[in-house]
Amino acid sequence: MASTHGAQPTVFQKLGLVVGLILILCVLDGILDILRTPKREIRLYPGMEKPVAGKTEAAIPDLRWLTYETTAPGVSLQFLEATGRLWRAQLTVEPTTPEGSYTLRVFLHGEKPEEAAENPLYSLHVFADAQLYHASQRSLVQRYLGVSPWVGAACAFPILVLCFWLSYKAGDKMDQELRRQGMAPVYRTLQNKDKTITVFFGLGSTDGLAPGDTVKIVTHDGRVLGTAQVESVSLNDAQARLQETQRLPAVVYVSRL
Repeated sequence: MASTHGAQPTVFQKLGLVVGLILILCVLDGILDILRTPKREIRLYPGMEKPVAGKTEAAIPDLRWLTYETTAPGVSLQFLEATGRLWRAQLTVEPTTPEGSYTLRVFLHGEKPEEAAENPLYSLHVFADAQLYHASQRSLVQRYLGVSPWVGAACAFPILVLCFWLSYKAGDKMDQELRRQGMAPVYRTLQNKDKTITVFFGLGSTDGLAPGDTVKIVTHDGRVLGTAQVESVSLNDAQARLQETQRLPAVVYVSRL
């Protein structure tokens, strides 16, 4: 069976693992929030401004054709963009708007009442204050941190990329230092049918290694586990066969004699 071995995790790898977990949780939280929230539900609190979007039954000739009606006092809609049947707007709630459940409908100027009634009806839920608004959120990130899970994911992603880059640079620097000492981490092992173990590592002919050479297998703290004979060599990599059949640690290195 093949397995992969590497150096001990760096601080950047550990940080990247944490940030990656945060990214995944934010994305999952955002997806679950979308799935659990009705498409035509809008949650608000007094004094809030919120971008909203939707569509009409008929094509929108121009932005000026759009109008709306709502049962919520102090709620206004400013249309920003219209394409085809789709519209985008900024919804504003006055500080004096009482809490409660209301409705909102967007339609076109000149539509007959029965035609206007065919346009989607949106449910507005106005909470008494921002604290109750956040407490009502289905998204856990939104509920406890007060920000959208997509904002959390957007913030975590560049940090994760930076951690990967710093980890790569630190690993590359460490590998170069090990090469100068005639050492390299074993990045893969293979258990052979004859119960010997083949190890793959990052030393090659550029490091003076040749088939038939003998190398030491050592742990990260320098303890010698045995020797292996080099079987094949490329410019920067090689493989060697270890006769001993004891189980190798997760982190193991090759060192030239």
